[in-house]
Amino acid sequence: MASVSQSQGDKYLSWAARERHQLQAAKGTPAVLTTNGLFSHLSPLSIFGPDYWVTMFNMDCSATFNGFFEVKGYYEGQLETDVTSVPCLGFAAGVPPSRSSRGGHLVRCGYQNVIEWGKPDCLISDIPSEYRLK
Repeated sequence: MASVSQSQGDKYLSWAARERHQLQAAKGTPAVLTTNGLFSHLSPLSIFGPDYWVTMFNMDCSATFNGFFEVKGYYEGQLETDVTSVPCLGFAAGVPPSRSSRGGHLVRCGYQNVIEWGKPDCLISDIPSEYRLK
């Protein structure tokens, strides 16, 4: 499981390798396993049930493709299988660019994106102001 300290020195989204200034234990951009259950790794943003992973980062949204970018999960040495991107639900879903996908989830920069391992469904909503990175 990732720790907050493994985020230090992480400058780019990556799945399998630590960056030069990250801790030795890091293996890409870290996420923390969370749940909505009591006495677990509780995140106020995790209202969806058990076994969701949370990662938060600052990102230059102008460097994305019309505000969207692609992500894939990487867990215990296994890269997530390809998913077919579908239009997301949620009031902030927007219109993703029409381009060929490399098999990852298309997510929207600057918003809370909820995706599930190996599934095309997604939900995009505004990040509550108290949780936005400054």
